[in-house]
Amino acid sequence: MRRKKRRYKTGFYKSEKTNKKMMYRSSYELRLMKCLDIDDSVKNYEYEETVIKHVRNKVLTNDQIEAAGDRKFRSYTPDFIVTFNNDKKIMIEVKSEIMLYSSSTQRKKILGEQYCSMHGMEYCIWTLHDIIPYEMKLNIDMPDHEYWLDWKESQCE
Repeated sequence: MRRKKRRYKTGFYKSEKTNKKMMYRSSYELRLMKCLDIDDSVKNYEYEETVIKHVRNKVLTNDQIEAAGDRKFRSYTPDFIVTFNNDKKIMIEVKSEIMLYSSSTQRKKILGEQYCSMHGMEYCIWTLHDIIPYEMKLNIDMPDHEYWLDWKESQCE
């Protein structure tokens, strides 16, 4: 039997900032982990640690979950929750541009925005076009930066 080839780069990353070994599920997630470790304005970050329980795209509070007893819920685990030195928090979902408008990404966006408004956070979906400028700001050299700059120039013309 042939093994199915994975579409995304996966592996483990040992964060110096969080002192945790984390399994990333895409090269974009790995790149963002490296940025968050280097960025001095980032106090801490979590990777796939928060679980949002929901029913029919409505986020539930802890009281609602406890009151429901043994009832089954759906759950959504966002990629990152980043805490900055000024204690501002943002939730980041990392996606490829192709996945931006998929129904699953839109569902995650609705749930993430609900959860963030309940917890005083901001919700963001980041693509490679968000990660590359972040890398450039932090002076992290990656091979596709030149390509990205050419693409950005062509979009502005």
